[in-house]
Amino acid sequence: MNNIKNKISDIYKNRMFVKSFVVGCVCAALQLSLLFVFTDVLSFNYWVSANISFIFTFFANFFLQKYWTFFEQTVGRVHLQMFKFFLNSLLNLIVNGAFMYLFVSIFGVWYLLSQAIITIMLFLFNFIMYKYFIFI
Repeated sequence: MNNIKNKISDIYKNRMFVKSFVVGCVCAALQLSLLFVFTDVLSFNYWVSANISFIFTFFANFFLQKYWTFFEQTVGRVHLQMFKFFLNSLLNLIVNGAFMYLFVSIFGVWYLLSQAIITIMLFLFNFIMYKYFIFI
């Protein structure tokens, strides 16, 4: 019983990490859905679709991370935070595009699976950036 209480306590102590994970899952679902729509429904190239869906997801991710995950309510710093978030997202976009090309075009991995793998790889890096660089 104490082990269960300790696990619950650990989760509570790390609620920002858990919330960030939930936001990441919601945004990943949004991004994968948009990727599917742009690629399979609208017949865009997978690489173009990945970039467009990434941009749409940027704003949802920023506001959910800022206000819900990190409970960062200041309005005066929103421009600076969004700029830092944008720089981090730009780095993510470059890494995302490079890995999409590598996985899909070079290794022949299905584009949706490729995007899911890339998203998981970037999650931990992003959490650290959000917590210690962007929403401080």
